[in-house]
Amino acid sequence: NGQSNVSVGGLNPRTSDGSFIIAVTDPTDPYDVSGKHGYAHATLYDGEQLVTSGDYQKFFEVDDVKYHHIISPITLFPLTHSRSVSIITDNAALADLYSTAIFNMTYEEGLAFVNSIDGLEAIWYLEDGTIQMSEAFEGEIQ
Repeated sequence: NGQSNVSVGGLNPRTSDGSFIIAVTDPTDPYDVSGKHGYAHATLYDGEQLVTSGDYQKFFEVDDVKYHHIISPITLFPLTHSRSVSIITDNAALADLYSTAIFNMTYEEGLAFVNSIDGLEAIWYLEDGTIQMSEAFEGEIQ
């Protein structure tokens, strides 16, 4: 559906700190046919969610132009700042909203937004293939 949601509840008995390692979907290989299991791996703890919004599942093409399903409320067209944005938060009620809103922002706008909210972290797979992340997200990457 162009979005992935993973919620963690409880403790992982196989790790010393109870954490879970979750693959972040690669928008260039969303069905993981290569077997590489995402472009990054994030550490989640009890009560945290990893939510991704992206352009790689729900879309159509017209004259070699790709139109995905996340529409800017300002332009009324899909924006192309990122291929995907994944967030980690402990706020399940706002997780989907955060990932979709940040997907519609430039990296700089999204980073400022993420930095303004305690407990919210993000990783961006940008249109040019580069990967950016908020500072604390780096600490969650495996």
